[in-house]
Amino acid sequence: MNRLPKILLIVLLLLSYNLLFIAVVFFFLPVIIAFIFAVPKRRYTFFQRFFCRRYDWESEKPDTVKTPVIWVHALSVGEVTAAEPVVEHLKRSGRFGNIVVSASTHTGFQTAQRLFKNKAVRLIYFPYDLLWPVRKIVAKIKPDAVILIETDIWPNFQWEMSRRKIPVFLANIRISDSTWKAYKRVKLFVKPVFSTFKMISVQTDLDKRRFIKLGIEPENIRVLGNIKFDASFQAQSLDETGKLRRKLGIGKRHHVIVAGSTHQGEEEILLDGFLKLSQKHTNIMLIIAPRNPRRADQILALCKAGAVSASCLSTMTRTLSMPGARVIVVDSLGVLKNLYPLASICFVGGSLAPFGGHNPLEPAACSKPVVFGPDMRDFFQIAAWLTESGAAKTIHCAQEMVQVIGYLLENQALARDMGRRAYEVYISQKGVVKRTLSCFGIGD
Repeated sequence: MNRLPKILLIVLLLLSYNLLFIAVVFFFLPVIIAFIFAVPKRRYTFFQRFFCRRYDWESEKPDTVKTPVIWVHALSVGEVTAAEPVVEHLKRSGRFGNIVVSASTHTGFQTAQRLFKNKAVRLIYFPYDLLWPVRKIVAKIKPDAVILIETDIWPNFQWEMSRRKIPVFLANIRISDSTWKAYKRVKLFVKPVFSTFKMISVQTDLDKRRFIKLGIEPENIRVLGNIKFDASFQAQSLDETGKLRRKLGIGKRHHVIVAGSTHQGEEEILLDGFLKLSQKHTNIMLIIAPRNPRRADQILALCKAGAVSASCLSTMTRTLSMPGARVIVVDSLGVLKNLYPLASICFVGGSLAPFGGHNPLEPAACSKPVVFGPDMRDFFQIAAWLTESGAAKTIHCAQEMVQVIGYLLENQALARDMGRRAYEVYISQKGVVKRTLSCFGIGD
């Protein structure tokens, strides 16, 4: 296919996409308006993303000599966390005078504010994929290059970058089985979009094969691993961890199970297993950190229904310890990595319920034995490495939780060995960010 038909095809696809977008918005307009104005955070996000109001350096005087600008975009919490080592590496390289980080969701933006506080990084909301907000924000930022982390790929944005001859790189992408099925159904549409990327870095060989089947040139795809191995999981100091243990009433003889990023349907299983474990192991505590901290009251109600003594983390840290609180429910964001060092054993949520699992590297980086459910499809390669190395165990129900965790509690040498193996897996894969940025031609 020569260049002219390619351009015509892209124009037709973009026209179809925008007409469909407008038709859907128009048809569901009453529902969309009600949804936006009924939820405060949605209302705030809407105005930021549609009118591009947040622009932290608008009031600054323009540089007499233009310094290069790089834009790093991450969809939500997981992608923003993955973007942290990328941004840190870019800052150390000194090649870009301005680094812009964007997120699409409110929680993602809050995570970016926490991670990049006082780090001379400018934060914005990613615009809706409409021509007006896209062109407005791009004209303000004037990026020299853009890096998209993992996902959130939009046709109008890609076409605008292509039109302005701004290189866009796609980093750390993984095509899940469900996404692959969807891409195959709309191959005619997704191929031109992915073809606009100057380079794509994927996590596994399977991802590369799938991109090639979509029609992407093999030389534009690199298998470089998962940049989440380079994420900073450094928690607080040993002294601060000791203070937290005392605040939470965790004694030297206590064994703590930390269940991170749990979802509805998992807490019932965890509490059932915990109750059975506590009949034999009277010195255990359970810390549940739901993926959505606003579900804390719901989990406390489950504890009350099961006659389990429980308290919210915020209450306990305000009042030091609460005697008898054997289950602690986390009701705030950004504290999980400070809780993993307290653990004897860590459970990774989103895996007993069908949510694809969450990142098991944080507990692995803390040298903790890892337990997760059968659904780790979003982190299948990492889960496989941890399982094959003897660092992780898979459970399917409360009874298996009792068997696996009970055995580890009774065999502390094995638990420590699993933790050591988990840390070795974490360390063995580091360096992905450096390889990725070097491949993109924007590294050191």
